[in-house]
Amino acid sequence: MSGMDIKLSVILTTYNRYTQLLNIIRNIKKQTFINYEIIVADDCSTDETSLIRETYPNVIYIKTSQNCGYAKNCLNALLKARGEYIIFLSDDDDLICDTFFHEAMELFDKDPCIDSVFGRVKTINGNHEFVSNEPFKQTYNSADFITKIMSLRFTFLDLFSFSSFIFKKDLFIKTDPFKAIFPEAGSVDISAIIKYLMISEKVGFIDKPVYLWVKSTDGSLSGSRKDDLSYQIIQSVSAAFDIYEFREVTEDKIKMLNDYILYIFDAIASDYRFLLNRNSIFKQINTLKNEEVYIYGKGWLGLQIQSYMLSNNIGQFRGFIDDFKKGHNDTTDLASFKLSNPTGHVIVSSLKYKDLLKIYKDLSCLQQVVIHDLISEQI
Repeated sequence: MSGMDIKLSVILTTYNRYTQLLNIIRNIKKQTFINYEIIVADDCSTDETSLIRETYPNVIYIKTSQNCGYAKNCLNALLKARGEYIIFLSDDDDLICDTFFHEAMELFDKDPCIDSVFGRVKTINGNHEFVSNEPFKQTYNSADFITKIMSLRFTFLDLFSFSSFIFKKDLFIKTDPFKAIFPEAGSVDISAIIKYLMISEKVGFIDKPVYLWVKSTDGSLSGSRKDDLSYQIIQSVSAAFDIYEFREVTEDKIKMLNDYILYIFDAIASDYRFLLNRNSIFKQINTLKNEEVYIYGKGWLGLQIQSYMLSNNIGQFRGFIDDFKKGHNDTTDLASFKLSNPTGHVIVSSLKYKDLLKIYKDLSCLQQVVIHDLISEQI
């Protein structure tokens, strides 16, 4: 087919993962929608990745002359794309809904004001699989969807992701995509979504898990680098600078970025405080040897506490309480927890002082529950 006929460009970034690349291409080819092109953007791999041209001769293969990183690799591929719409995937991703492209194109065709379409994400974290049941409307205007993201405290990766979005290519290019102070920061995808929403009109939603994200199971200090605050700021907060520099500064933008930065700073500081005081915190947890225990919060810190309890056979772990991750099999939301007439102990897995105060107020009516915070055990 000619370049003018192509509806969707699927950009696949890859680096030394030929086997995974073959897997994602096989999954793409299961899509019921067929009017697309696949662009393999090889960031100067040294393995057999170039053989993809022999296995799939219709795939467009481009290779950088030197390893240039995720952002530049994406941008290089974007400039080669011929489709009206684009989606960005990586070699270790998976598409899990064979009708995703077809349903997205139907939404675009049905409502010309829709500028992007997204679906749910399925996450795998160790032995746990999770699809959020967070309620989304079928369509949003872009400003309302930014408000929705703010209500989620920007921690939306368990719900949707950059790779579960399909964008209009020409509009996406207007966002100065992948232009960033720190191009390899993990928050580049966040800034890409927010900048696109700032100049688009409507967002469509497909109420299905369309994309699979397998989280890293390395919870070690060396793997997570929670002790390196500069690294954490670069990874998480740099998106705010990129959004701030994009177009004019407005009161709404400042409010959004202020909320984002305050939450991220709190989260980074909370994890760091835990690392500084984990020995005394674990000493406190050791006192719950034979008790029924719930953990309030299933973030990184909550998972660290759960891992310590299970590996040391401490207490009877009954589950997590977390409104943002209530779809997990081992997780309930606060309202359901309160209605269950619970007994036992609740460890509040947060060192965010504002959150801690709210949690105490929320749980204060439960007479049979003993609350344990981590602050009193700090050095």
